[in-house]
Amino acid sequence: MSQEAVKSVVVQMLSDEDFRAKLLQNPEGTIKEGGFDVTEKEMEAFKSITSEDITNLSPEELEERLSKTIGITLKTITLTNMA
Repeated sequence: MSQEAVKSVVVQMLSDEDFRAKLLQNPEGTIKEGGFDVTEKEMEAFKSITSEDITNLSPEELEERLSKTIGITLKTITLTNMA
């Protein structure tokens, strides 16, 4: 399911520094390589994330931005998985 894939990408992005660096450098390749099944809209949302976003936004703000762009709720699962 696409929504679960997006949540998995977000959790990994926020918790794994190497994955985050790869995602910022090559979002499409990193997501495909990881076997995450995301829609074009979701892929575009990940492509829009910059290193400044990750530096300047809290995890909650970043999740909120992605949630609005993609149209799904991420917060509860991401924060639970990171705890």
